[in-house]
Amino acid sequence: MKILEAGRWAPSGANIQPWEFIVVKNPHRRRKLAELLIEEERYLRHKDGRFPAYDRRFHLDVPLFLIFACDYRAKRAFPQTETFPVDITLYMSISAAIMNVHLAATTLGLGTIWYTVENPTEKELKKTLKIPDHFFVPSLTPLGYPLQERTSARRPLERIVHREEMDLENVRDNQLMEDLFTRKMTAMVMGGKPVDH
Repeated sequence: MKILEAGRWAPSGANIQPWEFIVVKNPHRRRKLAELLIEEERYLRHKDGRFPAYDRRFHLDVPLFLIFACDYRAKRAFPQTETFPVDITLYMSISAAIMNVHLAATTLGLGTIWYTVENPTEKELKKTLKIPDHFFVPSLTPLGYPLQERTSARRPLERIVHREEMDLENVRDNQLMEDLFTRKMTAMVMGGKPVDH
């Protein structure tokens, strides 16, 4: 409950709190969600061969899934200037709740994965979990105690903090971004070490 409480207290545009959290513990529903994620892996590989999604079969053993649903109707609470800032405000609001949940879970020693849900998966999730059409499902996460320690590389602080103005000498150029993408994809396929940024 602490994890969901952290999500509940996330900031949101106009304090509209557009989120709903769906906790799935039922073994049959968990299996259905795991199968959806496994199928999504195949979909991603087919959609973009450069994106070698990792093997998701471990989801069959996950004890709990959290699904994040966001209410499109909440956009009416924001100043209706242009479409872009209104959409961004909604996405930032739900993202803040998702991030709070992930941080709280990590603090409690639980493992999470931030999945961005693809359209075919979202349609099946909405049908399976009876989510109305005026909601979208931006993300879900499996939740449980990790079987092994997970590591992740992070860019050094001195390369991402700029003083007074953006230091373009310190910003990654196009070639570096392409190299990073290639190395990251290779590491995902090969199960290699985290890629330095």
